[in-house]
Amino acid sequence: MSAVDVLRDAIAGRKSVRLNYNGEERQVCPHALGQRDGKTFVLAYQVKGPSSTGTVSKGSRNNWRCLDASLVTDAEIVDDEWRTSSDGQWPQGCIEDVECEVVEAPPKGKS
Repeated sequence: MSAVDVLRDAIAGRKSVRLNYNGEERQVCPHALGQRDGKTFVLAYQVKGPSSTGTVSKGSRNNWRCLDASLVTDAEIVDDEWRTSSDGQWPQGCIEDVECEVVEAPPKGKS
C-alpha cells in the first residue's frame, strides 16, 4: 500500500499515522488530501516528532502541517487517538482541489 493510500484510509477512519517526512519520523492526524499546483499534499495535525516550523504542543493551532505527499514514506496507521487543534479550526491554503477530507461527526444528540 502506498503512503497516499494509507493517508486516504486514515482520513476516512479518523486514524493517526506514523510516517517519515523528508527523512524525519513524525506522527500526524491527517485531515485532508488533495492537489495544489499539480502536486499532492496532505493537511495534517502533527502530534509527535520533529518539525522545522516549530515545537509540537498539545492542542496548539501551530501543529498544522501542509506536507508534500511525494516526501512521505513508511506511512502506517497506529493505534493512538486521532487529534485536532483545540479550536477545531483548519488552516486554509494547503490544498486547492480536495480529494478526501475528514467528515466531522454530527453534534451529540443530532443525526
